[in-house]
Amino acid sequence: MKQKVAFILPVYNEKISTLNKILKQLSRFNVKIIIIDDGSKVPISREDFKSDVIILRNRKNRGLIYAIKKGFRYCLSKGYSHVIKLDGDDQNNINKLNEAFEQLGRYDLINLSYDKEQTVFSIKKDFFVYSSLLYLASGVYYFDFLSEFRIYNKKSMKLYIREFKNQNNYSSSLFLIDVIREGLSIYTIKGGTLYPEEKMRPFPIDGLIALRMTFIRKLLSFNTLRAYLAVVVSAPVLFLHLVVNLVFFNKYNSLLTKKKVRKRK
Repeated sequence: MKQKVAFILPVYNEKISTLNKILKQLSRFNVKIIIIDDGSKVPISREDFKSDVIILRNRKNRGLIYAIKKGFRYCLSKGYSHVIKLDGDDQNNINKLNEAFEQLGRYDLINLSYDKEQTVFSIKKDFFVYSSLLYLASGVYYFDFLSEFRIYNKKSMKLYIREFKNQNNYSSSLFLIDVIREGLSIYTIKGGTLYPEEKMRPFPIDGLIALRMTFIRKLLSFNTLRAYLAVVVSAPVLFLHLVVNLVFFNKYNSLLTKKKVRKRK
């Protein structure tokens, strides 16, 4: 059966030039592009783009999860079999999509992840902590389950809509845990998401705390003795990890970003 595929691109106050750059890269695939404008201060219109796009708009900013769900509901209503969720900040390695398209119809979720060898240490450290704790809870190890460059089929889209109701926006990246818990099939393509050092920036403290709290709740959702023991281990580890991020790595990332900016000048 022929697959009906769409790109969805949730955006909020993104530069039109950056979006046009992404759309130009996507034009080679001849796939419908759907932009979800999450209440940008200057509304996005079709006239802003050279490519033919569908624009869904929220009257006010509702957050990433709301925007993604809006895109999924639209695509499900229009009969799309697969949706490719992109980021609006040009972190997606579009060249990896050729490999991903070959796997359509075989898996419930295709995860275009960070490449372990190309990931900077401060991010690699985060992945190691979360992946190790997930392994303790589930027996499944993924180096990167935080990347959100993914291809969803109908089953995984419906699971996303069901799982994320009143969640904070930082929890969206943890969806892979729900996929593992529900036994859906996953295919991973390394190097699908790029995270060069100049894109690094201090993470807000409320986001750091919310991510950890949601992570613990999702481990508990496995509802097994193994998961409960993993949570007992996770709480102090994640607290220590939070302190290390706040005291050292956020400061380091901030200095690194300023250094990069000075070099470009």
